Amino acid sequence: MGKGKELFTPLDSYIMLDLETTGLRPHQAKILEIGMIKVVDRKAVATFQALVNPGCIIDPFITRLTGITPDMAARADSLEQVMPWAVEFMEDLPVLAYNAGFDLAFLKDL
Repeated sequence: MGKGKELFTPLDSYIMLDLETTGLRPHQAKILEIGMIKVVDRKAVATFQALVNPGCIIDPFITRLTGITPDMAARADSLEQVMPWAVEFMEDLPVLAYNAGFDLAFLKDL
């Protein structure tokens, strides 16, 4: 084994997670969208996407950044309604995220 190889164990199956939020501060902002890709045996096998009604005003900057309008969010389910579906989709697979620290800060308060 080469130097450092023992630190890296490739994953064959996992969930790729991305959240869109109403702002950048986890204790002030709310989850606006949950997106996931399920990878099994190194192949993308399913996707999950759900808009979330954050129950608060969406800043125009966030709408420009995400493309999610206040009207779209108002028609969406609440986070309490969406989370059981999201958890079921994840099964017991490891979760990976591009900006994991940011996304986990929002999820740990649930």
